[in-house]
This record gives sequence, C-alpha cells and structure tokens, in this order.
Amino acid sequence: MLGPVSRQLFRTIGVLAVAALCGPAVSGCGSMRAADADADAPGLTLGSRTRGEAPFSAERAISGEAIVGRYRQYTGGSSRPSPKRAEVRVVPGEDGAWWTERWTLPTGSDREPSLDRRVLLSRGADGSVLLSESSGGEEDLTTLFDPPARMAAALMAPGESIEDEFRIRVLDADGDEVRTGTGTTRIRYAGKQQIETPLGVFDADLLLTDLTIDSGIATIARRQRQWIATVRPGRTMIVAEDVAEQVRVLGFSRSKRHRLAIEAIVR
Repeated sequence: MLGPVSRQLFRTIGVLAVAALCGPAVSGCGSMRAADADADAPGLTLGSRTRGEAPFSAERAISGEAIVGRYRQYTGGSSRPSPKRAEVRVVPGEDGAWWTERWTLPTGSDREPSLDRRVLLSRGADGSVLLSESSGGEEDLTTLFDPPARMAAALMAPGESIEDEFRIRVLDADGDEVRTGTGTTRIRYAGKQQIETPLGVFDADLLLTDLTIDSGIATIARRQRQWIATVRPGRTMIVAEDVAEQVRVLGFSRSKRHRLAIEAIVR
C-alpha cells in the first residue's frame, strides 16, 4: 500500500506525462509495450485497417482553428462509458501557435467543467506539429520541452515513423524550476482504419505515439493511439483515442488507461 508521501509523488510527477496530443511506451518501464495498431480497445468499435498509399499530412493532425469536440470517456478495461464527459478545445494562441485543452464535464447541470490539461502547439518551419509546453494536474505544474517535441511530421507515409529526443524543465506555479529530465518520442503512421463512434463511422488516420520521460526519481512511459478524421467539410479532429500510462516512483509502479470517443461537435 502506498503511503501519503508516495501518493503525493505520483500526483506531482504524473503531470509530466500530459504531453499531449498526445501521449506513449517503450524501454525502461517493464510491462509497457509499444503502441499496437491492432490491440483491443474496450468501448471503441474498430473496423478494417489498411496501410493505403497516401501520406498523412500534419495539416490533418490539427489545423489550429478554434473547435470544440465532446467525447465519451472510458477508463481502465471497461467498455461502459463514464457518466462524465470530456471536451477537447482548440484555442488559437499567439504567433500562429494554439492551445489544445482537455476539460472534464461533471454530471449535473449545476457543476462547472474543470480543466485537466493544456498543451501549446505550433507549426515548425518544415510543416511539422511541435509541442513546446504542457500544464495541468492538481499541482499546477508546467513542463517545457527543449527542443519542442514533434507530434507529427509534415508528411508521413504509411508505416513510417519519426523519433525525437528532448529535455524537460518542470516549473511550479511561481515559475521556479522544481525538476529536470530527458525524454524520447516515437510517432508512427499506421494507415487508415474504420472506427465507429457515437458521432458516426469514420475512415480515420491512425497515429501511434510512444513517449518516455525520465526525471531522475521517476520514469513515465505512455503509449497512445489516435484516430483522426474529417468531422466537418475541410476540418479534421481526433475522433477517438486510447492511452495507457505507467509511472514508476521510488520502486512503486502505477498504471492507468483511458479512451475517448467523439459524440458531438459543440462549436
């Protein structure tokens, strides 16, 4: 059983893995395997998959235009949705950058939504999507990525992958540095897959992301699958995601998993 100090460390260090669009698992965390395109995803109905021939464009990953999608949430291995809903809000920022925010909508009309995490994204000179900052969690920590981590290359052929290394700096609410570390990402384009959501059936692009972060006293491994599809004419968005995460702190290990399936475009 974890004591109060270990529980606090898990909460504090867990915010490092909000890297987002995001998310991912590989060496260094025992039982975590790399993201698998064909693995089961309780609550998500997956159809046929094809590698296809057309490359995946970062313009499809996210355009930076304001949009809000509402999602059903599934936790652990359950195929039954949580009574809470999630919203993903794309909010334009400065100098062509944009924020991607995830909010939780509590049950009951008199309860206010809460911000879980937000990440700052931008377009690289080569057309890729870059992650430079993430924040959120109970401790209100901010993680800075140096250099910014690529979340999608400008163009990716089916089966192609990209890998990056970066350093992180973790700041508290006062802007003071409380931790540093290193990380790696591997992004793969797995081709097209049909997926059924409450909003409808989509022929989606499937991105696989593996992320590891080592902050010295903790190692985080995160694997993620994201299905990206056209939700409006000329407008694409994540229509489903499946994320598994493992955190090791002081010899203790904690795993968690969640999935999202889009049910409405709010605006």
